[in-house]
Amino acid sequence: MMLKSLLKTVLEMRGDGARVHIKWAAVLFLLSAAFWHKIVFTGQVLFFDLTEKLFFPSFALYKSALAAKTIPLWNPFVLCGMPFLANPQAGCYYPFNIVYALTGFAAAIKISIVLHAFMAGLFMYFLSRSMKFGTAAAVLSAAVYMFNGFFVLHAGILSNASSYAWTPLVFLFFRKALADQKVFYALLAALFAAVQVFAGFPQFTYYCAVVMFFYAVFARTGPGIVKKAGYLALFAASTAVFSMAQVLPALEVVKNSVRGGGMGFEHAAVYSISPEIFAKFIFLPLWDWFKPFWPDDPHITGFYFSVVALVLVFVSVKKLMKGEISFFLWVFIVSLALSLGSYLPVYKLFYHAVPGWKYFRFPAQVNSMSAFAFALLAGYSVGNMRSTRLKTVVVALIVAELFLFGAKAHQLIDDSYYETKTGNIELLAGDGDLFRYVVTPEAASGRPEFDEDYLKRWLNHKDMLHRNTGGAYMLFDIDGRESFTPARYDSLLRTIDTPYTPVLDLLNVKYLLTMREISDPSYRLIKKGHVNVYKNNRHLPRVFFAPKALYLPESGILDYMSSNRFDPWNEVIFSAERKPGDFKPDASSVKKDNRWIVSIGNYSFNEIRVSVDSQDAGWLVFSENYYPGWKAEIDGKNSEILLADYALRALAVKPGRHKIRMYYDPWPVKAGLAVSGAAFAGFLVYAFVYFRRNGNGSRNSG
Repeated sequence: MMLKSLLKTVLEMRGDGARVHIKWAAVLFLLSAAFWHKIVFTGQVLFFDLTEKLFFPSFALYKSALAAKTIPLWNPFVLCGMPFLANPQAGCYYPFNIVYALTGFAAAIKISIVLHAFMAGLFMYFLSRSMKFGTAAAVLSAAVYMFNGFFVLHAGILSNASSYAWTPLVFLFFRKALADQKVFYALLAALFAAVQVFAGFPQFTYYCAVVMFFYAVFARTGPGIVKKAGYLALFAASTAVFSMAQVLPALEVVKNSVRGGGMGFEHAAVYSISPEIFAKFIFLPLWDWFKPFWPDDPHITGFYFSVVALVLVFVSVKKLMKGEISFFLWVFIVSLALSLGSYLPVYKLFYHAVPGWKYFRFPAQVNSMSAFAFALLAGYSVGNMRSTRLKTVVVALIVAELFLFGAKAHQLIDDSYYETKTGNIELLAGDGDLFRYVVTPEAASGRPEFDEDYLKRWLNHKDMLHRNTGGAYMLFDIDGRESFTPARYDSLLRTIDTPYTPVLDLLNVKYLLTMREISDPSYRLIKKGHVNVYKNNRHLPRVFFAPKALYLPESGILDYMSSNRFDPWNEVIFSAERKPGDFKPDASSVKKDNRWIVSIGNYSFNEIRVSVDSQDAGWLVFSENYYPGWKAEIDGKNSEILLADYALRALAVKPGRHKIRMYYDPWPVKAGLAVSGAAFAGFLVYAFVYFRRNGNGSRNSG
């Protein structure tokens, strides 16, 4: 009853009724399946490097954690550990991501892409109908939004594709909140904005909020500016509260990351679209005829709107400059201009003037709003045609053109690719020890061994174990490709410029993959090939006992650790400005024949259990990222985790046998869940009361 009443109000059904909308929803679903028919029916799956490097390992961890009936708070497989659930891109709270836990990765990609393409079109159809578009206009808006080049080329970045789908629904309810002056619609807009945040790419939510701010200011529909400001504030506050389960942990991640102070302009403006590339994507078929063309990382910078649709909008521009639709014309123009980023002289002013803008990079992503606005412009333009037959022909032409574009717009690979283990993966996974590996820079940026067979060529690429990829096979990498790399650990990692540094030993690096030869006798070549695999015989265990401490000025720690003077087997480095408590045994107090035994009983996503037996006091060093939220117990009693070796953890341990538990228990996760849970519960109560009072969708109360 609640859903039926809501749809009736949103779609403002009069003459055509529910069956017509259900029919067109079915058509949109079939169009989505047809557009993506190659990944649905041919045994192939979408493939981009980021799909493999970011999302395959991430969803493998997500699936493993859920299979172990635990919440994946921490990712131990990259960067000596970092928060997992708190990273928005992981999408742990997004309900549709459960498909990645229920089936294989290739099958899950197919389901997710077809589903989200359909959702994008359906939500745009709803928005168009609520704006009084006719059937042909609404269907064209839906088709352009779900098949335009921005979405298609970004589909392999799974969090982007998921987040993109929700923008029309968020805007629909915000617009209705202003038009009907109803609090309930503002809350619904906030609820779906929170779902968009959970989907994994809050940058799109931010852009949507910026557009809605200007819509409230400049659109002539709805109440006066004061009431509009009230609805806007309600939307913003409610979105924050609904999404607090993700937002609060993410804020802590950002605070402790390399992005903690925002990004410099040069970093934020990476992936600005050059005028040349911009023109090529605008007029793609006029020079390329939809051949595979991949300039400047198209899965980030790419877009395409259809030349036929552009011509249609251009010849309708006079009509588009009148009324509410003119706002979307400006959104389209301004968003396109902003995607030029550093190539646009005024972009830097925008970067400094708009609150929050400096925390997001890649100006090319602003084209998510260009695609949103253009879909409405195209639909409105075809809706103004008088001839029904002409409307049908134009809609068919634009859809056909977008299908033609989509036929060659993405790379595909055999379904078996993601799950296949290559030689180096088998080698490392077959080692029963707890260890980490590292890929040297020249190998990380090198090309794979060439093979005429397309699948084998990419399997050779996988065999190089690029950053993040090992996590899909439960392999631990000291490096990683993450947006929010912990700042202190990043500084430590940057000291590693040679295989001979003791920092590699400290970080439990047992295997080193390189294209070069290593002459150091501490490294033993165990596999020679396009990428050589060396075993480091000096590597320290994941957890070890250090008998003595060295206190150095904070500014000198990294220089010392990167030098040959550093002896991680026998010493732990503390900052002289942060000396640990009264526990200060010095080297002279340690017996030369001291023996200690350290054994790891459990090493899981969120917890480490260790037993230690030592004749003397000392420090138990964990080559794990020091991070807020980690807690420790020694023999059941709380113990302080010390910042050691610049970015790692240590515990002060007294002589004797001890049971140690270290676990991740971040307060932002618990607090965020409590706030979001209370907000959702409150909304359900409010919605129940609202529909009891307004079951007929009346406009008379909010």
